[in-house]
Amino acid sequence: MSTTFSPTERRHTALGIDRSTIKPAALILAVVLFFVIAVPAVNALVQRSSPIGVGTVYPVGMDITFTPDSTWSYGEGAQGAALTQNGEASVTNTGVTFDVNTGGWDRTLTEFNTTMTDQVKADDDLVGTASSTTVTTPQGVPGILTTYQGGTTTAMTYAFVHEGAAVQVVVRGPATAVAHELDGVRRMVDSITFPKEPSAIARENLKSADTPAAGEKEDGK
Repeated sequence: MSTTFSPTERRHTALGIDRSTIKPAALILAVVLFFVIAVPAVNALVQRSSPIGVGTVYPVGMDITFTPDSTWSYGEGAQGAALTQNGEASVTNTGVTFDVNTGGWDRTLTEFNTTMTDQVKADDDLVGTASSTTVTTPQGVPGILTTYQGGTTTAMTYAFVHEGAAVQVVVRGPATAVAHELDGVRRMVDSITFPKEPSAIARENLKSADTPAAGEKEDGK
């Protein structure tokens, strides 16, 4: 008596898996993987590379503003109004980051620059000072530019102090990339604008700078 295989007898694979469930299961798995892996990856990529509108001016605290270069993008986790938080802003391009921080300062530009650059140097493990020079914004605010080199990494710091307010700019990235992005960096630094009138915090710092410290006497008294 001959034997034939019916369709129902061939439904299972050698591992005992029902063949009729393989395709539906594979389809479900593909959908799950799309939402679990692909969608978050795309969202993250869009968030990190969101372009900045030409001429967009952002406040960075203390009534100070700056205009990101249109060829750059928002820093990771920052888009639109979220670009600036607590006196901070970050933009990036080709592996180079441009970070702006503002705050009150009641001492000299030199003291601010020393404090800032020492911290940056320690944080980035950079060695040596390649150069330090004075700069001036188109608004006429004097500042100090210091460049550090650490292996294949370059860090540039800009320090500005004006009427009780201070701006710190830190540029970091691979040495070749930083060199390539210098024009954009300079445009953004030049766009930093202090208010015509000092902010409330800046005015308090100006008062502190004019008030003798405890135990000190004013000139002529």
